[in-house]
Amino acid sequence: MSVTLTITGDEASQASAAGSDLLHAITGETPTEMPPSDDEPKRIVDPATGIALIGVVLAIPGAVLAGLDIAARLRKRKELAEKVEATKRVLESTDSEGSLTISEVTISITGEPTDQIVDKLLDQMKG
Repeated sequence: MSVTLTITGDEASQASAAGSDLLHAITGETPTEMPPSDDEPKRIVDPATGIALIGVVLAIPGAVLAGLDIAARLRKRKELAEKVEATKRVLESTDSEGSLTISEVTISITGEPTDQIVDKLLDQMKG
């Protein structure tokens, strides 16, 4: 699974730190930043996420995955909600737009309520 955060706008560079925190909360990995080309928006890409997730899936028995700990999911939900809110605030204050792409599913950070974004993120992370 590949996770890409795309940030566009005149002040997009200011929003990249909040975006990096959000990606770290989603993947547990430190994202790498790809400098924008002249015609592309700024992107933060974490290519190691797919490899790390495959390793985790192969290492954990299916029974453990089926018994997802509700308390851990709630903690993750709270953490993600805080990171999404922080990212939204920075994007709004810098007049930037942001979207998150996970396995070909694009989630608008600036165009949807935080709860919907977190629900979509958690669905993509477990699926």
